Amino acid sequence: NNLKFKHKLGYGLGDAGGCLTFTLMGNMFAMYCTDALGINEYLLATLLFIWNVWDFINDPIMGAIMDKVFAKNKNPRGKFRPWILRSAPLICVTFIALWSVPQFFDGIAMLAILFCLKILYEGTYTMFNIPMGSLLSAMSNNDAERASLSSARGIGSGVGNMIPVAVMPLVIAALGGENDPTGYAVGSVICAVIGLVMCLMHYKLTEERNTTPN
Repeated sequence: NNLKFKHKLGYGLGDAGGCLTFTLMGNMFAMYCTDALGINEYLLATLLFIWNVWDFINDPIMGAIMDKVFAKNKNPRGKFRPWILRSAPLICVTFIALWSVPQFFDGIAMLAILFCLKILYEGTYTMFNIPMGSLLSAMSNNDAERASLSSARGIGSGVGNMIPVAVMPLVIAALGGENDPTGYAVGSVICAVIGLVMCLMHYKLTEERNTTPN
């Protein structure tokens, strides 16, 4: 059967939902750490280096886990979509916690909590992003259809990038400014919940139609 509009819409919503949280990590996380949490810039640079190393190594780890789990269980829902359903709520929870919980602690405790929550968020995002990207090959073997899915993903990415960049600064400005953690916490809830809805719609509207994706 040919791809339907719902399949393309669903696939695009996956990147939209993911970008709603991921974009803020690139655009505002450093400001949140230095301005709202008061972390020294040199210390933050060290933490960012460690986090980036973790982000680099968790991709192949997740890919290997997906292969082993599917080889063992042969989930009838597919190889990739079950991971999307598992990871989407975890992304929402860990993202909100990352942008809200550390403010209630000081010193080493605050740094430790921030460090662990960032590790957890990056891990859950990888748990979503790797299967979401791999899902394309399981949805179609047709080059033209795959191209249309890629285009839908690009549109979704654009939408997912625009929403948090527009929403978060407004919320921060309305709730105390850049030095007040309240705005970051509220903005994270808004973006994470919208992202969760999009990710769940991505799961609902997509379909693994190839038993041996390539």
